[in-house]
Amino acid sequence: MIASIELQIISKILTSDDDALVDELCGYDASYYSVFKPHINYILDHKSRYGNVPDVFTFKATFPDVELVVVNEPLEFLGTQIRKNKQHILLMETFNKIKELGSNDVSEAWKYLSTQCDIAEQLSEFSPLDIIKDSQKRAEQVAEYSKQARIPTGFAEIDKLMYGGLSTVEELVILLARTNTGKSWVCTKMMEAAQKAGFPVAYYSPEMQGAYLATRFDTWRAHHQNSSLYRGMYSEAYLQYLKDLSNESTSAYIIEDKDAPDGVSVKKIEAFIKLKGVKLLIIDGLSYMMDDEKSKTDYDKFQHICRDLFRLSKKYGCAIVVAVQANRETRESKDEKGVPFPN
Repeated sequence: MIASIELQIISKILTSDDDALVDELCGYDASYYSVFKPHINYILDHKSRYGNVPDVFTFKATFPDVELVVVNEPLEFLGTQIRKNKQHILLMETFNKIKELGSNDVSEAWKYLSTQCDIAEQLSEFSPLDIIKDSQKRAEQVAEYSKQARIPTGFAEIDKLMYGGLSTVEELVILLARTNTGKSWVCTKMMEAAQKAGFPVAYYSPEMQGAYLATRFDTWRAHHQNSSLYRGMYSEAYLQYLKDLSNESTSAYIIEDKDAPDGVSVKKIEAFIKLKGVKLLIIDGLSYMMDDEKSKTDYDKFQHICRDLFRLSKKYGCAIVVAVQANRETRESKDEKGVPFPN
């Protein structure tokens, strides 16, 4: 692992055209390296003397045995891994030093151990936003986020309340309703509206086959009578509609349990979202999903899945809508006006 991340970062520094990224990676000095310490020292010295890192030819002339690799990992990943690398180096140094000091110098050993622990703590990934010192940074971040396109839900009232629709920065919406009150119809409308606006959609449907669910999409899109479509009674107008629809560039996917024989989980959906660039994920049956952590209770299972879904939303800028069936007991629930809730 040590050689791997060190080589990845050196390769990225030498081959990247992004000056800001190179400067960021060069901020990790030689203390973060072990196997490739001479190599990074050479790069940093060249940058200090001449204002830029050496080109690949110059580097290879000094280190001909090093084979650079293609690196596609984001800066966040590289930063996290190189900090862990330094923690590993510190750990090994600490073990060796404590062994060297032995039991005859206990006070010195504890002092050294305390110092090393303090250094390791500074490498922690836990770095919350300081809204005071980073006031300018956070304001710029919000301004940048506000420029992100929002996904229409297909319902003007909801879009108005949500400043134009579902966020592509981070969004997890829970749609709660009793059985047979139209949750799937609402979700299908969201799928139709998002696809029409150019946002790829994935819809997890464990209870209804994809082909049948797709007829609801067609009803929303072109107002074809769903009862006829459901029975395979197709008009010429519908057949022409299907032909035209197949020429559209934005996709909408319906995921069924048969697509993942071992069970649909957040990890499996994440791989698909990354591959297809999905911007709206609809989960129409949370209870059917597998928990990657294999929780023993339903409460823990749902908590873990929703937590992982929200992390997925933040990571890929993918809005997520989860349809949840209200318990039967809610039939007796009423709001302050005496209206059954949810209604």
